Order: sequence, then C-alpha cells, then structure tokens
Amino acid sequence: MTQTDPIRELLVRLELALRSGHRVIAVGQLGSVPVVEPQPFPPAPLTAQGWDMESYLANWTGQVSYLTDRMAVLGKVSHC
Repeated sequence: MTQTDPIRELLVRLELALRSGHRVIAVGQLGSVPVVEPQPFPPAPLTAQGWDMESYLANWTGQVSYLTDRMAVLGKVSHC
C-alpha cells in the first residue's frame, strides 16, 4: 500500500490475459463501471492515525472495472 500504483502489475496481467483470449474470474463485487478511468491514488501515508482503506479499495475496484469494461467494448472479452 505504500508503493506508487500498487495494482499496476495486476492491471497489466489482466489486460494481457484478456487480449490473449483467456478468461478472468473476479471474486466479489466490482460495482458499477466508472465513467472516466480512475487515476491511481498516491501511496498510503504511514501515520499513527492510519489511512482510509475503503477509499483505496474503491479506487482499485474502479480501475479493474474500468479496464474490464474497456476490453469488452473493444471486443477483447465477452461477459458471461
């Protein structure tokens, strides 16, 4: 969580898998697809008060949803 763009590798692998014709199974709820591509949050701060995990989870979910939807629109993936 303290890295810059910690899910970038996941998104790259997700796109590569879909472009290669493989299936990807998402466990859990992705929610609605964002209208615009969510930008990565800055690294989580290391403070005594902690940080807002829910905001980061929502951002990461939005990034995955957006990428998956874009791939479907481009015809690189089919929805089941």
